[in-house]
Amino acid sequence: MSMIPLAGGVNLQYLPSQQFKTIQVGINFSTPAQPQSASVRALLSYVMAASADQYPSQKAVAQRLIDLAGAQYQTDVSRVGQVHQVQFGLQFTQPTYVGEGTDYLRACLDFMAEMVFHPIFDKGTVYKAVFKTEQAALLSDLDAIADGTVRLALSRLRQQVLPDAALKDSALGNRDEVANLIPADIQQAYEEMVANDRVTIVVAGDIDRETVADWARGLPFGARRVDLAPWYHARDFEQPVISQGNQAELSQAVLTQSYDLTVAPGSKQRFAAQVLNMILGGGPLSALFLTVRERNSLAYMIYTYWRYDLGMLTLVAGIAPDQVGLVQEEVAAIIAQLAKGKFSPTMLTEAKRALSNDYLSQLDSPGLLVKRAYLRDLVSTQLSPEEWVQAVENVTADDVSNLAKQLKLRGQYTLLPKDYD
Repeated sequence: MSMIPLAGGVNLQYLPSQQFKTIQVGINFSTPAQPQSASVRALLSYVMAASADQYPSQKAVAQRLIDLAGAQYQTDVSRVGQVHQVQFGLQFTQPTYVGEGTDYLRACLDFMAEMVFHPIFDKGTVYKAVFKTEQAALLSDLDAIADGTVRLALSRLRQQVLPDAALKDSALGNRDEVANLIPADIQQAYEEMVANDRVTIVVAGDIDRETVADWARGLPFGARRVDLAPWYHARDFEQPVISQGNQAELSQAVLTQSYDLTVAPGSKQRFAAQVLNMILGGGPLSALFLTVRERNSLAYMIYTYWRYDLGMLTLVAGIAPDQVGLVQEEVAAIIAQLAKGKFSPTMLTEAKRALSNDYLSQLDSPGLLVKRAYLRDLVSTQLSPEEWVQAVENVTADDVSNLAKQLKLRGQYTLLPKDYD
């Protein structure tokens, strides 16, 4: 891997590899998360997935991708802590397999540049039609979040434990805000993004370094200064926020909990936190799964996950409505046991093995390699696969129990069936 600075706040990461038969090209725009900005940036990503000046419809985009030997193009939005990101990605066959050599490579790279830097905004009624279609698509996706019981419960939990307005909604934004956007809002957001966001360009695959660098240097990026602080530190809270709600056509309850588990950026404790999560509820051999679900049959699903960027460990459980209190007690008891170091050496070993295997398997996914490159540029940390696996292996039982002692309930939200108190 090599990092090539292109301008202030604009970097190219070149990831040479002969492992894959495809070339991955990604462009990531990062900016501090702001209230209401997620909605317009999300809709911008939808519009730019489906159109460009030269390809003014989703059908035209699809046809061009077919012409490029079945290349794939997509946009996405995400959030890392307090940073909102808009991402553009293109995957195409390694040119030697197509037989058109540099002409095919240039055509693919030109397509990526067209999609990112020549939007459809100047096409009047055509743009308005695309805007309307993509606005409806985003609203539909936001409605799907509200219709999904687990996603709805997690959304409401997030809103009560993250007091910062910019973090309350998902990276897709807020339904009411999206519904009120107009075409001019999207164009303004695009202009601000291209001019001001921190930019990470990633190219991965069997491709010449200078060819990549020359193409990237030709992209119309000027210097910018972007101060990004992705790590979110929760404000002090005296008591956890506990609430519940009801949902029609729901027969089971969904219990969600958020625990404070903040680890300093770059700290080796992040590996202990991942091991703790795996032992607690991160897999089928975890304490919560084996005890609450398998042995005591109190949940049809139960798991945890840790967000390093938010300093939060989240629990999700699908349970009978009349078992909520009992499951809460079981969870608290298991955490207390972990804090005392009462877990077997086998559980520690299996947790570390599962983490390492999962990490190594991700190295076989070129798409995940690109996303890791985005994160690496954002947080300025880099470990080789060997170093990462060794860091996990170095985690001790004391490391895990000491972190378990720091777990503090930040909030709880329970989604119950309609008319159930």
